[in-house]
Amino acid sequence: MSTQRPGFATVAGLAVLLSLTILASSSHVRAQQPPDKEKQKCLPDETHFCTLTVKITTEKGRGAGTDNAVYFDIGPIGWRLNTSHHNDFESGRVDVFELKTLDYKPIRKSDILWFRLQKKGLFGYTGFHDGFDGAWHPQTLEVSIDGQPRPIIRVDKPLNSKWWFWRGCPPNGRVVNPYSSAASFVRSLRIQQNKELSSIDKFTGFFTTPLFKKNGLSGWLKCMETREGSNSLGNVCGSIPERVCARGTVYRKPGKSLDGLATIDLDVDEITFCRKGNCTDRALRKNIDPERSRYLRVEYEHKANSVPAKDRKVRVCGELRWDTDREGWWEIHTHSKEDLLPLN
Repeated sequence: MSTQRPGFATVAGLAVLLSLTILASSSHVRAQQPPDKEKQKCLPDETHFCTLTVKITTEKGRGAGTDNAVYFDIGPIGWRLNTSHHNDFESGRVDVFELKTLDYKPIRKSDILWFRLQKKGLFGYTGFHDGFDGAWHPQTLEVSIDGQPRPIIRVDKPLNSKWWFWRGCPPNGRVVNPYSSAASFVRSLRIQQNKELSSIDKFTGFFTTPLFKKNGLSGWLKCMETREGSNSLGNVCGSIPERVCARGTVYRKPGKSLDGLATIDLDVDEITFCRKGNCTDRALRKNIDPERSRYLRVEYEHKANSVPAKDRKVRVCGELRWDTDREGWWEIHTHSKEDLLPLN
């Protein structure tokens, strides 16, 4: 995959299209929030949490702050750090964010795989220019779990258009390597469903995929650690499985875009890692997490190929990719119709 960035003139010419896409995505996010009458009280216990308080101190100095979008995640769930009507992440400032589970249900503390910050570029796209202020210089990160503060973590790397991610250790003191086994990978899968493609997403795919995603603008990464300044896992890119297979149920009608790709969202039952022709590393979701579903996105070339319907059980295999759009998520990219087989 090429990571070459478009020139400034091209960027300027595409700015309006980027803005339209972002506005469409933002309105959909707002629509996904449950109404007050559907909200329920979240009750934490010794093994589950309901709220995270994230406190970030930005270094004091000219150009240390940022106006770019910033996300925070713990592995299977992420949040946009944004205070309404407030200019976050200014130089020398301390910003505090109260983060709640999106479905108002408690999350297992063991699901905290890491504390990760991610800075976007202009227009909210990774791989885009940082803007006039340049890199963001976060100084410290402090996370409290249901009001109980964890040790302050020093952030030792500015985030910019080259180094997008920074990752620190969770409460148990060890960052989980999602490539180490199929079981570890299942732990890193989303516990929140991917957002449905909007009509604008489907229509604009014929130019956003070749012009944006394939040029590194909120694109697909084979190894996201190549953009992680903290190097929390070391050199792990060589340990990524050559092929990943997933069994699961299609939980919404797949979205067909004009780029020739069908976006298929799976409720995962099983993951298999294949390395050097050996496909014996399998993990069942119910054995890893009996409480919650885990979700995975598939990008499938649908030209002249049938696409599975909603509620269909399938087995899909392909290459593993990380989509850098918004908070980011795992995807499987297939190569042929043989990579996607119906099971019922």
